[in-house]
Amino acid sequence: ENSVKEEKENIDSLLANRRQILPRFCLQAKTAEDIYPIGTLLPSIVSTAIKPKISEIMKARKRKNAIDFASIIGETGEYLESHLNRIKHIDDKKKARKLARVLVFVHYILKFLEIKSRYFRKESMEYSSTQYNIPLEVIILISDMFGEATSGDAKMMTKLGKDRLILHALALCLHIEQFTLSGAPLKMLSENLHIKTEDVIRYLKELGCKSVPQKGTRLRTVILTAPLKFEAPKRAGKPRGR
Repeated sequence: ENSVKEEKENIDSLLANRRQILPRFCLQAKTAEDIYPIGTLLPSIVSTAIKPKISEIMKARKRKNAIDFASIIGETGEYLESHLNRIKHIDDKKKARKLARVLVFVHYILKFLEIKSRYFRKESMEYSSTQYNIPLEVIILISDMFGEATSGDAKMMTKLGKDRLILHALALCLHIEQFTLSGAPLKMLSENLHIKTEDVIRYLKELGCKSVPQKGTRLRTVILTAPLKFEAPKRAGKPRGR
């Protein structure tokens, strides 16, 4: 009886810890798509903030020539570029718009992570908006969602806040990749995040993904499947670094 009670307490503690750092998740989800619902990862307030950029992309999608994403949202890394080019070739307009919203938000999260300052005040956010080519409204939203309040109207990005932001971006990327990441996409994503591939895999495992070795290689495939199950944390190990 005590062992059952202890196991339940450990599970409750693990879930409480996960809820502090992960995007909102659903343990009862029957499909991978519903574990981290796109509506919670991309709330309407964010969709509204990036709507002008999405409209530009959808207009450019109608033209014969390739979409010049750099002129719309700025330079993107190789990972996002490979997916942005898919938008023009999706017949379903709603699906194309949905993919555009996800990709643009991921792009702005990745750019936000490049900002050196840990403190976000009105003046610094205006500077970062110009310097990193991120709409001011998006910077304010991200700092509100993931930053911690300090004195006055400033927000501070702590290590925990940065981890939460990376996990949020990776949950969105799982939707982009149909919940399976491996090979080139995983490598390109790690380069865009400026962290090692092993650390990306570690973050994905925190989201509940399984890491499976690819036969005959040292590479790994990371998969999110339903029902969602979290690995119990190891008792000892090196801290994750950035």
